[in-house]
Amino acid sequence: MTFYSAQDFEQYYVTNVTRFEQIRDEALVEVCQTRVPICDVPSEPIDSTAAKMELCRRYRPLIVKYERLLVNRTVEDDVEAMLWLTFIESIYTYNLTGTVPFAGYVKSAIHFKHLNHYKRIKQQWNHEFHIPDTADGDEKLAMDQIPDTIDVASQTVHREEQAQQYHLLRRALRLLKVDQQQLITDIYGRGCNLSDIARQQNCSRQSVQQRHKRILDVLREYMYRYVM
Repeated sequence: MTFYSAQDFEQYYVTNVTRFEQIRDEALVEVCQTRVPICDVPSEPIDSTAAKMELCRRYRPLIVKYERLLVNRTVEDDVEAMLWLTFIESIYTYNLTGTVPFAGYVKSAIHFKHLNHYKRIKQQWNHEFHIPDTADGDEKLAMDQIPDTIDVASQTVHREEQAQQYHLLRRALRLLKVDQQQLITDIYGRGCNLSDIARQQNCSRQSVQQRHKRILDVLREYMYRYVM
């Protein structure tokens, strides 16, 4: 996979510095998603290609930072490709109507993709350098006893991801106001439905539903902040 070099980005920025410096990330993402250009200069509109390149220029330091965290340099190119793909996917999966800043969304996506990649590599190393024998001796290795239909690596990574997400969620919940915590506890802890809560609080189901949605948005924002 071919990527722009640092020199390419800087040359591009020099020729477009006055156009891009006042444009927020979210506006460039919107151009990429909707393909509706920014016509600040009618003769040279900022189309999706230009918007995507500017976003790549802005976030290249983040990609480089995570790429250099790995000690094993033999997988550097693969890691770079994986992180760039994650970044491009983030441009098109970002919720333009949400409350989470694009910067936080991207940093979260890159962080967890890099973390999961590191876990997979570490697991491969452990498998290659140490596979214990069975109690019967050397005739059959312990890993060979695991059925082919079971994806051990994926299941392990999935469990670790769940544990990490749960840890982040607990930290984020502590930042909520007491009444917000109570609503989340009622819905997810006690299994109450929105209609029951509305009757208890003497309000409409719709108002409870809207409050619930706002609280979830706040929770997501708090969780993203922890990986920025």
